[in-house]
Amino acid sequence: MSIRGVLIFVFGILAVLGIVALGLAVGILYRPAAQVVLSDLRIDTLVELPWGAPVAGFVVIPVDDVVDRLTEILIGVLGLLVLLLVLAPWLIYRWAVRPIPRLNAQLHAVTVFPGNPPAPDPRRAYELVDLADTVELARQALLARDHDIEQLTTRLAKDTTKDPLTNLADRRFAYEFLKRELQRSRRNGLPCSILMVDIDNFRAFNEEWWRAAGDEALAELASKIQGFVRSTDLVARWGGDEMIVILVDTDREGAVHVGEAIRSKLRESQQQRAKTLTVSIGVTTSYPMQDASVEAAYGRAEAAASYAKERGGDRVEFRP
Repeated sequence: MSIRGVLIFVFGILAVLGIVALGLAVGILYRPAAQVVLSDLRIDTLVELPWGAPVAGFVVIPVDDVVDRLTEILIGVLGLLVLLLVLAPWLIYRWAVRPIPRLNAQLHAVTVFPGNPPAPDPRRAYELVDLADTVELARQALLARDHDIEQLTTRLAKDTTKDPLTNLADRRFAYEFLKRELQRSRRNGLPCSILMVDIDNFRAFNEEWWRAAGDEALAELASKIQGFVRSTDLVARWGGDEMIVILVDTDREGAVHVGEAIRSKLRESQQQRAKTLTVSIGVTTSYPMQDASVEAAYGRAEAAASYAKERGGDRVEFRP
């Protein structure tokens, strides 16, 4: 309904009430004076009635005083209705109608994004339907901007916490990511798994092939690991020759499978090279019923990786 419709409805109600009040007032003013005899009313003691002298027995009530009282009341009501008829348009325009075009324009300014519809027609600026449409457009625009800001914040966080050699997230970002995922795991009742990837005999590799070859090997390993994880998972450089893989919503079997795939793929890619590298991978899974801290979670993965190295390396070990 437009503002014009609302105004017509309000004025119609007020006009009907005014006509009814005016009719009652005219009918009472032109009614002939009379007396009402209440023959059934008996009073044992003298009572001073508000409209007559103290009487007993039959009470005679003059109608003139009653008519005067009713007339005063109706005149007051009629005056109030006239006042409302005069003030209502001004009040409605000031508090309800006049702000609508300004609000419509301000909300439309929020919706400025590619593909948004044109500004509202000035001839329909007072229509409530146009205002409701503009509010919906503003809501959609704000949601879209909120999503863009969230993506930009995540991207900036990764860029500022990125390892320059491997182009992976660094340890600080991985720590915060793991902390959030463990909390989400307990909240949603889903497991979260951690892989700690440690290059075997990396110090000896650097001494034999120099530091540049070691850096190249780390970057290559990081690229290969990223090919085995989903966009929701995280691969980060944990420190030195260690990399951590956080697999969200993944149980023990799935995590061990990913670890074995990474180990075997790396081994196959090294077969035709003079300088070969293998990895030891420690796997652990944090289940919702476990109240483990971040340190305890990645500590188990590190312990599993150390055990794999003690057993000769080039293997995957699980630590519950």
